[in-house]
Amino acid sequence: MEKLIAGYYIGQFVQFDLSHRRLSCLDPKSRSTIKEYRMRDTMTRLFLFLLQNANNKVVLKKDVLYHVWDVHGLKSSNQRLWQVMQSLQLRLLSLQVPGDFIISKQTSEGTGIYLNGKIIRPYYFDINSLA
Repeated sequence: MEKLIAGYYIGQFVQFDLSHRRLSCLDPKSRSTIKEYRMRDTMTRLFLFLLQNANNKVVLKKDVLYHVWDVHGLKSSNQRLWQVMQSLQLRLLSLQVPGDFIISKQTSEGTGIYLNGKIIRPYYFDINSLA
């Protein structure tokens, strides 16, 4: 059985849907959406990169800049990273994700970003069931 990642649950009620580039908060009783944000390409790439690479570990900002901006033909800068990170964090906070979910950490190699992986759960599509 081959699986393809469809998105992530952040905590109990926040869902990051990759195919629709949507961050939403679900009502725990009805499972309907209370609040949602559609994300632009850069924010989607940033959040996905962090979920895949900074999950309970530090990923250096220079690596984030390279993989989220430079690889896609965009000009990276610390200011652009800061702007998109601020916007992402404000959206997450408005969906009741804890403020310490994304943390900036200093390492011996430089400044990096860390995600609290204890509250991240991926969910998948079963590719075989799609055929």
